[in-house]
Amino acid sequence: MKQYIYQSILRRTLFLVMTCLVLVGSIISIAGIVNANHEVEEIFDARLSQQARTLRTLVTGSIINDLNLSQRKNFLDVIENSLNNKTDSSTDPHEYEHKVYFEIKVNGENWLGSSHALINDLSNSKQGFSYVESHDQSWRTYHLISKIEGRDISVLVAEREDIRNEMVEYIVLQTVIPQVISLPILAFLLMLAIKRGLSPIGALANEISNRNPKKLEPVHISPLPDELEPIQNKLNDLLFNIDDMMAREQRFISDAAHELRTPLAVLKIHAQNAIQIDDLADKEKALNELEQGVDRSARIVAQLLTLARLEQGKPVKEAKVAETIHLVKHSRQCLAELIPLANKKSIEVTLDAEESQEWQLTMSEGIFDILMQNLISNAIKHSHKSGLIEVLITQTDKQYSVKVQDHGVGVKETEGAASIKHRLIERFYRDGSQAGAGLGLSIVHNIIEKFEGDLLFTDTAGGGLTVELVLPIK
Repeated sequence: MKQYIYQSILRRTLFLVMTCLVLVGSIISIAGIVNANHEVEEIFDARLSQQARTLRTLVTGSIINDLNLSQRKNFLDVIENSLNNKTDSSTDPHEYEHKVYFEIKVNGENWLGSSHALINDLSNSKQGFSYVESHDQSWRTYHLISKIEGRDISVLVAEREDIRNEMVEYIVLQTVIPQVISLPILAFLLMLAIKRGLSPIGALANEISNRNPKKLEPVHISPLPDELEPIQNKLNDLLFNIDDMMAREQRFISDAAHELRTPLAVLKIHAQNAIQIDDLADKEKALNELEQGVDRSARIVAQLLTLARLEQGKPVKEAKVAETIHLVKHSRQCLAELIPLANKKSIEVTLDAEESQEWQLTMSEGIFDILMQNLISNAIKHSHKSGLIEVLITQTDKQYSVKVQDHGVGVKETEGAASIKHRLIERFYRDGSQAGAGLGLSIVHNIIEKFEGDLLFTDTAGGGLTVELVLPIK
């Protein structure tokens, strides 16, 4: 039952609302019953008191007027017949009138009273209001005792308790029955109202179902309730991110296919040449070119995967980003690993830094290796044979600066370094015949952005390009 209710927002909301209404209605009804019972008691007590005082006034009048025996008897008979509902009248008596009992005594002598025998058991009730049990019935009595003209006058009026209970029950029924009858009607109306109120959710669901997986357009429903606005905004953000991710994946696939087509074709040619050539020297040359082509293809694949992970916000390695390294020492290690690549072109690589500084950089070794390998390999590709590459590391109070200066072909004079800054960090952008896959600086730029740094390009004095990494000190 619980599972059935909570499987539907409509049923769950209706159940919770009706439960609250029943609880609140029950509390109000109980409070109303208690208050009604109290008010009925007050009304009946006031009536008893009024009847007793009226009877005392009439008896006092007969005593003051000094009626003779015959006159007094006729006067008292009229009172008794009236109270006992024995007078001739065209008006039918109230159904409760015969259940009111009375007794009047003067100096202990019964002057008049109810003809019902039960009144004899009530004569000893105390003065004022009290409850008396008689003949399996509970009675509410009002006993008025006073002394007038030297005579002790006792007036007793009594009423059965069940009369009061009948009125309370009537009030309860008049209150509860309409509520019980109205509950199903109220539940039906609430169900319609809630269903109407939840209709925007259905509209939102229809909008989502109409989306084309190949083109995830934003969801817009009108009018839009305030409660659904955050959901629609978050959903649109999610659709935008999914669409962007799919676009990146599609771009990665197309770029990778385009970028690998030529190297694979070249590899195939080198392999065919190695198979067909009989001369050992030429065969060895073809195999060397094939090996270089494989290395180039491997670097392209690695760079493509690294760039894809960066664009998706994923770490490029399992190493912790918050790892601390010694900037100068680790830079020297990276340069040592790249020396064989520089030796192939007889290029000299130097490192200039103030050794006495602390040089503590918050970055993982793997990420810093990617930065240095891309910058140094890029400088080697664009440097002349027997050239020079200078790495300059400096620091200020707030940041580190790593400059990689080459003295190669530099940037075309027609554009200038500053003018092509945004082009150099574009994916697959090449400048010059010695350019690689066009991914290295794009990867560097993505990493630097994530570390809240900056990537700067300037012309090297005498020719060449200087790439500067600016990293904040944290």
